[in-house]
Amino acid sequence: MKRCSECRDEIGSKLICARIAECLMRVCFLCTNTYAPYSKWFSTAFDHPDIDDVIKRTIKKALSADNPIERKDKLVRAQALVADIHNKSRLTFFVENKIENYFGRDIKVIFADKLVDATVNSLKNTPFKNVPLIGTFSQFGGLSFFSDEKQFYGRIAKPYKE
Repeated sequence: MKRCSECRDEIGSKLICARIAECLMRVCFLCTNTYAPYSKWFSTAFDHPDIDDVIKRTIKKALSADNPIERKDKLVRAQALVADIHNKSRLTFFVENKIENYFGRDIKVIFADKLVDATVNSLKNTPFKNVPLIGTFSQFGGLSFFSDEKQFYGRIAKPYKE
């Protein structure tokens, strides 16, 4: 986002913000065991009472920010808040999620890859230990008809519950 803003590409910066915000929202849905509907109702469902109000407000402020500095600050704060949810879930060992500079640059991050590493490590002694880490169905373009239909949700969710 910051690099786009530095090149005066505000639309690009806002698009990247929206993509990251959607990922954070999806993590919130997963962590609260809440169904994430297709795009038309996705944001409406995000107002679910089990999702932390501070996270909701922070993501909304990031998405509505016209100022790139505010957009960046709110989004990285939302990332840290969602990482806190991960830690509270105790699905993995505690993962430090402080906001810091990206390798000395003036770009703030939480190094979310540490959360991914912790999750992969926690799968080592499970039936998922040899399953390739490919992400979720929603990451595959063109499958929205499949991943967003509630009738398929049970079949999609089943492998993640085993």
